[in-house]
Amino acid sequence: MPVNLIIIDNSESHQDFIDSVISAGLADAAIQIMIGADSARLADMPKNEFMRDGAVTAAFAAIDSARAAGGDIIFMKGFQTQTNVFARILLNHAGPDGARDIGGTLLSHCIIVQEQGQKPFIITDPGMVTYPDKDQKLILARNAMQLYADLFGPRRPVISVISAAGGYNKNIKSSVDARFLIDNLQDVADIRLDQIDTALFPDAARKKGLAPRQPDIVIVPDFESGNIAYKLLAHAGRLIAGLIIGAQYPIILNSRADSDESKMSAIKYAKALAPAYSQRRAKK
Repeated sequence: MPVNLIIIDNSESHQDFIDSVISAGLADAAIQIMIGADSARLADMPKNEFMRDGAVTAAFAAIDSARAAGGDIIFMKGFQTQTNVFARILLNHAGPDGARDIGGTLLSHCIIVQEQGQKPFIITDPGMVTYPDKDQKLILARNAMQLYADLFGPRRPVISVISAAGGYNKNIKSSVDARFLIDNLQDVADIRLDQIDTALFPDAARKKGLAPRQPDIVIVPDFESGNIAYKLLAHAGRLIAGLIIGAQYPIILNSRADSDESKMSAIKYAKALAPAYSQRRAKK
C-alpha cells in the first residue's frame, strides 16, 4: 500500500531531506503543509500541486487525498515547527466538515532509543503529557506497550519505572506512582522501580544489589525529566525516533535539533507501524 508522509512545517529549505525519504523507499509521496500566520500551502511534491487554505483545512485535505488514493498516512512535525504549533494544528481542531477526531485515547510521546550493538528501547513521555498523574501514567505505559508489540511482536516487555528513590518512598510522587504501575501491570510485564542508572547501566544495578537487565520500556516521572533524558541521549550520539502514540495514524515528533539520521529512523518506524494502525481503524 502506498505511504504518504504529511509534514507540518514552516520552512521550505529541506527539499533534499524529503527527496532522500522518497528515494530510500520510506514514502511514496511527501506532502508538505506550509504554515504561516494566517494560511498554509499544501504542496504534493511529486505532482507539484498546490492549494492555499487554512492549516487545518489543508491537513484534512491531505488526509482525504491519501484516503482516496488508498494509501497509508504518516504525519511528521516539520524541521522548524515548534511542538505546540504542530499539536494545535494537528490534534486540537475541527475539520472542514465538522468535528474530525484524529485520536482515540490519551496521546503520548514515545522515543525509540537505538545504540549500535544494543537492542532499541522506548522512553515515555518526553514530549506530550507534561505532569501525568498515576492513572495517566498507566495509559502512557499501555500506549508504550502497544507500540512495543506493534514493532517487536507480542512479547512480555521489561519495564523500568523511574524514580529518584532507590526503593519505595511514600513521600516521593514518582515512587508512589511506580508502585501503582507495578500493581496494575505485573501480570502482563516484568516491571520494577528503578533509578535511571540501574535501569540503563548494568554495572550500576549490580553495585546497588539489583539484577542487571535491559528494559524494553522506560517510564520517566514527567515531561521535564523525559525531555532532559531525550536531549542528552540524542546529543550523546544515540539515534532517536520520536512517535506520538494513541492517534489513528502514526505521528512523528522529533526535536528540531535531531540529526537527519534520527528523523529517517522515525519515518522507518512509522512506516512499519502503518499497517497495524490501518487494521485498527478498519475495526472501528
